[in-house]
Amino acid sequence: VEALQKQVQALQAQLDALKQQLPKAVPSWRGAPQFADSDGWSFKVRGRLHYDAGYVSIPGDYAASRNLGFNSRVRRVRLGAEGTMPGGFGYKVEADFANSSTNFGDVFLSYSPANAPIVVRIGNFETLNGLEQVSSSNNNSFLERAAFNDAFLNSRRLGAAVAWHSQNDDVRAEIAMFTAHSIDSSFDNDGWIGAARLVYAPKALGGQLHFGLGYQHREFASNGGVAGVNNPSTGQLARYRARPNTQLTDVRFVDTGSFAAKSDRIIGVEAAAKIGRAHV
Repeated sequence: VEALQKQVQALQAQLDALKQQLPKAVPSWRGAPQFADSDGWSFKVRGRLHYDAGYVSIPGDYAASRNLGFNSRVRRVRLGAEGTMPGGFGYKVEADFANSSTNFGDVFLSYSPANAPIVVRIGNFETLNGLEQVSSSNNNSFLERAAFNDAFLNSRRLGAAVAWHSQNDDVRAEIAMFTAHSIDSSFDNDGWIGAARLVYAPKALGGQLHFGLGYQHREFASNGGVAGVNNPSTGQLARYRARPNTQLTDVRFVDTGSFAAKSDRIIGVEAAAKIGRAHV
C-alpha cells in the first residue's frame, strides 16, 4: 500500500508539472467572452443589437406623399470576433445582418511590433474620418453619427494604414491609402483615397481632452465610387445629401443634386472632452 501511495504521489507530481508547461486559456469577461493563452493567442466575441423607433415630419402636406411619419427598424445586428496572434499580429472581423441583408463591418489584420510604437492595418476599415466616425457605434453618444458623416459618404474602404503613437499614447499620427470602394462593392478600380490624421489627447482638467486634425483627398472612380456615378453624357458626377439624423426615412432635406466632379478634398477638425460624468 505504501508503495502504491508513493507511485500515485509521483504521478500526481508529474501531472502537476505537465499542467504548468501547458499554455493556459482562461476565459474572462470584457464586455463579451474572451479567451487568451500565454503564447499570445486570444479570441473575443463581439456584436451589438441596435433598434430605432421615431417620428419625422414637417409642416404641411409634404408628409402625406413621402416616407415620413412614424417608423421603426433594426439599425444594426452585428456579430464578429477580434483577437491577437503571436508575433504582434491582431485581427477583427464583423458582419451586419440588419434589414434582410448582409454587409461587412471592420475586416482587417493588424501588426504592432514589440520594438516600435507603430500599428499597421490592412483590410476594410474607416478612412480616418474623425473621432465620431472611427469610434464604435457602441461608444458614441447617439445611435446615429453627425449628419456630415452621411452627407460626405464617410464609411469603410479597402486599404492600408500605418499609425505611430507616443509612449504614453497621447499623440497619434496615421497615414493611409484606400480604394474607392468597400469590401462589399464591385470592381471599381480607378478611384482612390489618400488620408492623414493627427491626434493630441492629453489628460488635463481632471479628465480626458481630445484634439484632432484630418485630411482626405478622394479621386472618384469613373464607374461609380466615393461620390460619383458613371454618366456617358456628363462624365463623373458627385452628390452630397443627408438624412435628418436618422435612418428611419430615406427623405433628404439637404441635397446638392448631381454635379460634375472628379475628386474632392476634406479637412476635418476634432475637439472633445470628458470630465467626470460630462462629455462634449
